[in-house]
Amino acid sequence: MPTVPDIQHARRQTWGMYLFVLGISAAGLYSAALFRFPLLSIYARPIQNLDKLTGSSPGTGLIMAGCALLLFVAYGLGARLVRRVPARMRFLLIAFPVLFAAILFWTYPVTSIDIYDYLFRGRMLVRFHANTFVMAPINFADDQLFSYVAWRRAVTAYGPIWEWMSWIAASLAGEAPRAAATAGQAGLLPLMLAYKAMATTGFLLCGGALWLALRHVAPEQRWLGLYLWLWNPLALWETVAAGHNDAWMALLIVLALWAYAWTRDDAASTRQIVGWSLVGLLALTIGGLIKYLAFCFGPLLLLATLRRLPTWQTRAGFVALAGLACGGLVVAAYVPFWVGMDTLRNFSDRGTLFTATWLAALQALLVGPLGKEASQHLAASLGLSLFAAGIFWSSIRAWLQPNDMSKHVLGLLLWFLFVCSPWFQPWYLLWALAVVALRPQDTHAVRTVAVFCCTALLSYAAGSFLLPALGWDGRSAAWNALVSCFIYGPPLLMLILNRPKHGAALRLAARTPRMLGARRSKRTAS
Repeated sequence: MPTVPDIQHARRQTWGMYLFVLGISAAGLYSAALFRFPLLSIYARPIQNLDKLTGSSPGTGLIMAGCALLLFVAYGLGARLVRRVPARMRFLLIAFPVLFAAILFWTYPVTSIDIYDYLFRGRMLVRFHANTFVMAPINFADDQLFSYVAWRRAVTAYGPIWEWMSWIAASLAGEAPRAAATAGQAGLLPLMLAYKAMATTGFLLCGGALWLALRHVAPEQRWLGLYLWLWNPLALWETVAAGHNDAWMALLIVLALWAYAWTRDDAASTRQIVGWSLVGLLALTIGGLIKYLAFCFGPLLLLATLRRLPTWQTRAGFVALAGLACGGLVVAAYVPFWVGMDTLRNFSDRGTLFTATWLAALQALLVGPLGKEASQHLAASLGLSLFAAGIFWSSIRAWLQPNDMSKHVLGLLLWFLFVCSPWFQPWYLLWALAVVALRPQDTHAVRTVAVFCCTALLSYAAGSFLLPALGWDGRSAAWNALVSCFIYGPPLLMLILNRPKHGAALRLAARTPRMLGARRSKRTAS
């Protein structure tokens, strides 16, 4: 007669087999994407996207949407199995994402051709010694790869550290200063593979950082947190297939939160708080020098650190030290590109972009009475004001509850994505996904972000298949309102209707100042 341990072992084996089946099924769906959009057959054809490659066929759109839904269903089921899988089968949690990445690496980035802009600007940096902060691809229209670029009159949208990373990728792909023009198109595939490899590396490194951080913060949750990142269909597609650089910014946010977590212990000394918090702020600074949004989390970490320091003199010293270190890093990164205030042109150039948000719908409504320029300025200013208010409120929360930094960062990210951003792209969800993977015990947040990732991925099908079927203008208020409801509606309902009870959290917030004061008094007395 089987004993209780034998029955439990058999059940765990069964859960492991279920996870194996889910992994094989997901690999099959990713293989279907590779078969339909093979990189090696498409990459040399300029400006190919989902609309052109499918003819916006409704049948193809339904199939693709169905496959995306199946991937997220498998992802959700797998998340319920992670804790039940036997220890000796946990290698599947890493082995399958490696398999998924190997498949998607050779899949054409059909949903976005940003990777061509990346590689062309990397080529500009290495081959022509161009300053990508003030020079646009149009300045090199004679280059053989110019026809592949979509954003031809735009300077780089990123920070100087990303430009250095781009220089490295282009150099490794074989680009050289003043290389012969005849080598032009022959270098396209090595460049594309180099940038895909860099994005994939960022994706895997972020997974590793999540694992290490959770091993310190919540070791019993580390496998689930790793799964939430490595198995997420949106994260896999946007990094490995599409080659977006957002995983690198997400990596630096995770590293910053991990560094700060070393000071959560009440026994942490002032020196430890100062040291690890400075490391966290430097990580955020590096992240901001890749994509500027990471800078916005600096005030949260700074105020939380100041709250935990014992005296105002110590706090003033830390502000001076952090300002010198982070400011020096920013200056050092910008010096090779600096040509005056024109170097910051990429901030203003992005102020006129609106799509798939309520702000985009508002801007389209206001074009008639106000004109294009005034409507854009009003909508952009409104979004910026709301984001500034969100930073202010999140900073207050960080001051009141300095031990829950990942919660405050996640809240600010969701505020930005739901309310403040005038220009939405699905890969922006990677930022929130990385942070929520640090909080796998927060089931409510995990489900909200997972649903948000699903609707974001499905928005590609909406834009490429539903929009042509309706015959609407993609810049119209009606379309932006409709697609906004599609993208944000389900996760907002998840966020609002399944909201956990906050009574305990509010009581904790009220007690936190007194608790911290008492602990600080004890440390001072000792």
